[in-house]
Amino acid sequence: MSRRVMERPSGNVSYALYYMLTISTKKREPFITAQVEAFLRGHWERKCEELGVHLLALGMVNDHVHFLLSLRPTHYLPDVVHDLKGSASYAVNHAEELDATLYWSKGYDIRTISERNLDAARQYVLGQHRRHPDRVPR
Repeated sequence: MSRRVMERPSGNVSYALYYMLTISTKKREPFITAQVEAFLRGHWERKCEELGVHLLALGMVNDHVHFLLSLRPTHYLPDVVHDLKGSASYAVNHAEELDATLYWSKGYDIRTISERNLDAARQYVLGQHRRHPDRVPR
């Protein structure tokens, strides 16, 4: 995962769009085990690359996930969230190597992050196991 991304498409346009996305499991059930967490990390790294989304940080506990993302101006946020959530639950629920199920709540929380606050947001996302020691995936 890259530390910072500032996209510079052709022409005179530049942008730096950063977001913190939080998604929760359905009814805050502890669906994310250690095995599911490892599976999801690889899945989301590949999915973000496929979508052209820069995954800057990822933090998981057993009932919710925080992403720090950099998006292009052409990304439509609801579609990105739908793709991240939908592909993950489908992959977990159909993975032969996992004896697990994963369902997400319908909503999500998304916040814009200024470049000035990017390092603090990254530390927050990466510190989820310390913030919620009782929810560390097992």
